[in-house]
Amino acid sequence: MSIVNSLAAVLTVVSTAMTIYITFVSYQIDANVKRTDQALKKVQLDLDERIKMADLALRKTIEDRAAKQAEEAFNLQIYEKVYVALQNNDPRRHDVALALVESLEDDQRLKKYLLGLFRRAVVARETRDLAAVSLFRIEQQSAARDTTQTTQGTAGSKNVNYDVFWCEGHPGWEQLAVAAADRIRAQEGVGRVRTRMLPEAVNREPRFHVSGLIIRIDPGEEKLGRQMKDWIDPAVAPKSFKLDGNAQGTPNYLSAFVCGS
Repeated sequence: MSIVNSLAAVLTVVSTAMTIYITFVSYQIDANVKRTDQALKKVQLDLDERIKMADLALRKTIEDRAAKQAEEAFNLQIYEKVYVALQNNDPRRHDVALALVESLEDDQRLKKYLLGLFRRAVVARETRDLAAVSLFRIEQQSAARDTTQTTQGTAGSKNVNYDVFWCEGHPGWEQLAVAAADRIRAQEGVGRVRTRMLPEAVNREPRFHVSGLIIRIDPGEEKLGRQMKDWIDPAVAPKSFKLDGNAQGTPNYLSAFVCGS
């Protein structure tokens, strides 16, 4: 009888131990399953987010491409209409063409190119002036942005930008301005160098009234002005350019005017 009792006690202990072990293992398995499930959910969420971002990027690319194609088609239509309009001497068509060009964004190269087409003799003087002034304003805005983006320069600094203007209506002066600009570009450590036409309509404004050969400088830029003069005098005429004060402060920017010789 005692053997039976002992065996029963042993079986009870073993059964209890097995129950505890199975419970522990089940708990571990359940915990691992939960962790795995959470990891899978996290992976799925991450994958869903990546798919969403990729889908958005693809849609944006498609929309951007469609917008670019539409813009290019629109610009081509404007170019064709402007080009055709300027083949005759119909002032009304010229005015419509100019209005179309003005509808373009200022930062588009096409707009500046088309505005330049209105310099043709077939275009009425008033319309030609409007186009020239519009082009000049756009270029002035560009020059202002260049000045803002540079830091205060010193003599010979590569941050100094230059414009060489010539007065409208004198092809010979344009050639001299180009030659002067080429002389500046050949120097060490200069910034952006451009040649630009100064429309008569703009030159009539009080802030210009330019005639002759002038270099405009800000206070304190005398050294830069004399340096520019040394560069461009030989391209135009020895000891020809005169230094003139600039009413509007434009740091890191010098301009020369070829409006006579």
